[in-house]
Amino acid sequence: MSQAPIRTVGRVIDLIELFDHTTPTREVRDLVEASGLPKSTVLRLAGDLVARGVLSVDSRGRYTIGAALLRWILLAERMWRVDEATQQVLEELVRDLGETATIYVRQDLERTPIASVDGRHAVRNVVEIGARMPLTLGASAMALLSGDVSIIDQLEKRDPTLNGDWLRERAEKVVTDGYALSEGEREIGAASIAVPVRNRSGRVIAALSISGPVSRFTEQARERARDRLLAAGEQLSINGIGPVGGLT
Repeated sequence: MSQAPIRTVGRVIDLIELFDHTTPTREVRDLVEASGLPKSTVLRLAGDLVARGVLSVDSRGRYTIGAALLRWILLAERMWRVDEATQQVLEELVRDLGETATIYVRQDLERTPIASVDGRHAVRNVVEIGARMPLTLGASAMALLSGDVSIIDQLEKRDPTLNGDWLRERAEKVVTDGYALSEGEREIGAASIAVPVRNRSGRVIAALSISGPVSRFTEQARERARDRLLAAGEQLSINGIGPVGGLT
């Protein structure tokens, strides 16, 4: 009896997630094609969401995000926004290193960027705040996993083809070295360096990263970024990042 409601909730979330800054509006046929759901199901779900203000229909009959989400957006901003001192740390990293600086948190078996400052170069890494990203790829993922490698057991259960030993080795290396490196794992041509951010009890609550094109991450650039990032991570671990989702 419980499977149908759970499946419906998943479908609703999947439908809402089809809207983003690149596709703020969609026609019914777009929703059907992108979701893979029958047209009748899409119309029923979209109709319910419109009735609740979660979705809206414009003058051309296209669906878009509804105003009812504003109260959730405001709540999310209040719960997950880093404090001004943390934002300043990100800005200083970009000023000193020129590349994009980002803070990620773990959400169940994924990671999510909650604060980011774009790099100063024309070609730079741009991070979408709130996007769901894998916890199995990238330097930030390894920094987050270093706080609790038992999470990898859950990742293996979800995906039996996952190389858990490889993840454990990389996460444990973060514990030893204090930082993680990645090249082209999530996005071809992109590189990143990340360090864990801890609370006062020593628990990893976030990952702080610098990311940019591989072409600019020379060995010298990596060493400079690594040392700067380690210092910034320690600063955030001491001072905190604000009441982010109760993580501190």
